[in-house]
Amino acid sequence: MLLTKYLAKQAKKPDGFFGRHIMGRLFDIANARLNDFALEILELKRGDNVLEIGFGRGTLLRRIADATPQGLVVGIDFSRDMVDAARKKNKRYIDNGLVRINQIDLQDIHYPEGTFDKVFTGNTIYFWTEPEKDIKKVKHVMKPGGTLVIGFRTREQMENIPITQYGFRLYSGEDVCQLLHVAGFSQVDIRERVQSGFDSYCAVAVK
Repeated sequence: MLLTKYLAKQAKKPDGFFGRHIMGRLFDIANARLNDFALEILELKRGDNVLEIGFGRGTLLRRIADATPQGLVVGIDFSRDMVDAARKKNKRYIDNGLVRINQIDLQDIHYPEGTFDKVFTGNTIYFWTEPEKDIKKVKHVMKPGGTLVIGFRTREQMENIPITQYGFRLYSGEDVCQLLHVAGFSQVDIRERVQSGFDSYCAVAVK
């Protein structure tokens, strides 16, 4: 049980040697296909301003920056160790002014209203403290007509994984859609990609 609780804590907020060198790499592997799916949905353009919430080691930030060379890519994460790893991985992009990485909890997001064209977060929604308020904060920093993509695994996929018994809030697709509707998003739907192992799900919403 102690090991399971520890792994659950690391999944939420990686830290220390294990978080930097093991959990971060596991995130890269586990999220790879979900991230590929999300990038297709986002349809990034050269001048897009993009926010990624909970970026892990920052692997996806580099791909987003490559797709938006005339825009700005911002990543926020509340793990100091993931911030440090992502800054190292993205140093060239940061030095060129293409990427900004900040240690911020979603609850403390402070960007001006209407900053971002696109927002993505993958496998973080389980840990949002106040999801109804948090989703409204995300909406506030988006431009009118902007797109939000939330990548996640469904309750059915995750409820039998031991670590999800500790500190995870699990969702069905309908649950995520309801959050988005209540926050005032339009054109809300769930897109699914059937794959071996875990299928990938993305909730897509337009401000």
